[in-house]
Amino acid sequence: MIVKRKADRNYMIAKIALAGAIATTANPSFAQITPDTTLGREPSVVVPNIQIRGLPADLIEGGAIRANSLFHSFLQFNVNDGQRVYFANPTGIDNIFSRITGNDASDILGTLGVNGAANLYLLNPHGIIFGPNAHLDVAGSFVATTSNRFLFENGIEFSATNPQAPPLLALNVTPGLQYGAVAYGTTIENRGNLKVGKDLTLVADNLNLQGQLQAGINLTLKAGNTVQIRDSVTHPFIAAAGSQLLIEGSNNLDIFALNHPHSGIFSNGDMILRSTNTVKGDAHYTSGSNFRI
Repeated sequence: MIVKRKADRNYMIAKIALAGAIATTANPSFAQITPDTTLGREPSVVVPNIQIRGLPADLIEGGAIRANSLFHSFLQFNVNDGQRVYFANPTGIDNIFSRITGNDASDILGTLGVNGAANLYLLNPHGIIFGPNAHLDVAGSFVATTSNRFLFENGIEFSATNPQAPPLLALNVTPGLQYGAVAYGTTIENRGNLKVGKDLTLVADNLNLQGQLQAGINLTLKAGNTVQIRDSVTHPFIAAAGSQLLIEGSNNLDIFALNHPHSGIFSNGDMILRSTNTVKGDAHYTSGSNFRI
């Protein structure tokens, strides 16, 4: 374990710039986004071939608006390599919640974004996979979780396993948002380059992380079982937070990222590695504040 402390150096990329070309989908079913019927008269709607940031994209509209939050529900949700999928951000919406109620994991192989500044929450109890060409175009915060539901401060839940439309009540999202139970064995895998403007949070039973993760503010990586982090001689692993960074594997924290010269774990604020068992942490660490294990 190699630890450095540099309070003044900024390891974050301050401005996200994403560009890509839309590719022909060789297997349309693989890239399928299918809204379900659980929102009743407020269904999610996918509008293809919309120009967003000067390039074609699929835009997700509709959904159920409650106070400053927008809710979407899908039977399956996949983004193909080269595909660009954005959530519309209506005026006054600060948070966009999306759940997958089907039985398949979500493959995010292209660009997933928000056409605005809202925070984006993605919930799939069967797993989420970010491929090597996956990107996020999210100016706010992004949360991906394999929990079965979002729990709000006032007792309201938005569940993927018992899906119902959110009630016509005001929802207090932050502070107070919690996650339901994470199914045993569910995994979030990342081999892509995930950057967001604010907080980046991944929560699952297992996290298999090989790509790059960069958060403008806080980076949180939490697993009920194991967090495994790896790099290779050709692909670095980078985890970087503009403020605090937390990596927690309740049963196992297994980090080996010394194969690439650019690999490392960086925070401008506190850095915490947490597990009930021995932390295996072979990597370069640089913290601008406290470093705790």
